[in-house]
Amino acid sequence: MNGQKPAYAPAIKVSPDHQPDALEYVRRYYGVPAELGKRVVYNGTPATIIGARHSYIIVWRDGEPWENAVMAHPTWRMDYNDGKGWRT
Repeated sequence: MNGQKPAYAPAIKVSPDHQPDALEYVRRYYGVPAELGKRVVYNGTPATIIGARHSYIIVWRDGEPWENAVMAHPTWRMDYNDGKGWRT
């Protein structure tokens, strides 16, 4: 990450696969601060949460085409900024 942390996305495009209830489930079950538009670091790459499906979040990695958005486990190689700093 070169010491740089991503900023929050000002506006986002939401995945057509997004299930709003799934995002709430992910927050409660895994205890992570996952929200639409939240900037995260996924597997070492800055990304934006653009949705959730079942118990996974959908992330769009910086520099990747929109079509390459991926479903990712909310706790596997995922870093969040919860307002108190970055955490895994």
